Amino acid sequence: MDYQPAEEVSMSVLEPLFADNNISAILPPENVFKTNRQPQPQIDIDPLTGVRVKSSEASHQVAKPDALPQQRERSASRPAQPSPPVQAVPVPKGDETIVPSANLQGKDLSHENLKLADLSRLNLRETKFCRADLYGAYLQEADLEQADLTNADMEEADLSLTNLTQARLYGTNLSFALLYTANLSRADLRYADFSHADLREADMYGANLQKGNFHEAHLSFAYLGSANFSGAQLSQVNAREAIIHNAKGVGANLQKAILLRVDFSKTDLSNADFTGARLQYSIFQAACLKSARLTEADVSLANFFKSCLQNTNLAQAIAHGTNFGQADLGGASLIGAQLETASFQGADLSYALLRLANLRQSNLQGANLEGANLRGANLEGANLQGANLRGANLREAKLDGADLSDTNIDGTRF
Repeated sequence: MDYQPAEEVSMSVLEPLFADNNISAILPPENVFKTNRQPQPQIDIDPLTGVRVKSSEASHQVAKPDALPQQRERSASRPAQPSPPVQAVPVPKGDETIVPSANLQGKDLSHENLKLADLSRLNLRETKFCRADLYGAYLQEADLEQADLTNADMEEADLSLTNLTQARLYGTNLSFALLYTANLSRADLRYADFSHADLREADMYGANLQKGNFHEAHLSFAYLGSANFSGAQLSQVNAREAIIHNAKGVGANLQKAILLRVDFSKTDLSNADFTGARLQYSIFQAACLKSARLTEADVSLANFFKSCLQNTNLAQAIAHGTNFGQADLGGASLIGAQLETASFQGADLSYALLRLANLRQSNLQGANLEGANLRGANLEGANLQGANLRGANLREAKLDGADLSDTNIDGTRF
């Protein structure tokens, strides 16, 4: 049978792979399949690339983690894609998928049309896919270490269990993509679009995510140690129990994010925006949140021990039982914040704004409140033993049952 080349695949790039027209080199060998398997509907093999291409949505299914609701919704509405004229080859159906053994390592596939292509488990190290169309492509368990995917379209692609170590994904579109447990360590993800993507348990150690878009992405249990996500868009992201310690997120947008039990220890979050975020039980020990915005955020039972919160905005925040021990909150705004049973032991609250704050049963032992504005605050039952209230404003404050022993009240206004 005469094979016709696919319209958008470059012969000059792939010709060395199939010298002497040895098409059989990319086809599954006979008698290698497991027994007791049922035949599967035919699928198409591109004779030039050796890549399996779906002929319909129902012809090829790959086991993978459950897709997110947004992915299921978009997949249902995705129009059918035409298949190139290629040879149909039967492939068995089972818990393992046999793929052609084409070697694409180091090849240049820039600008190629690889929509819905099956590149799973292939060796694609150092391969160039710049501006390639990989919409809906299957890349499960593929090796893309140091591959160049700059500005490629990988919307809805499946990269679960894929190795993307040190890969370049600058400006790449990965919206609604599946990257479950993918390895993106030290990858270049600047300006990449991961909106609505599934990055659960992904390894992003040391990755550069600056200015990336992760709006409504799923990052639960992901590892971002030493990563740089400064200026990234992480609004409404779900990152429960993620590890983001010793990282850098200056100016990152985390509005309304779900960040329960996240480890932000020793991370630079200066000027970050956590407005309305859920941060219960999270760890900010020794982190820097200078001039950050946590207005209306819920940081109940979070740990800010020895963190820097200078000039941070915590107005209307909920911080029941939160640990601010030895933290630097100089000039911070906690106007109307709910701080009941919170601990500020040994903390620096000099010139902080605490008007109308609820500090009932809070621990302010040894805290520095010099020049702080506590007008109208509720300090009932609070422990202010040994605190410095010099020049503080306590007018209209409720002090019933408060412990003011050994407190410096020079110049304090009651």
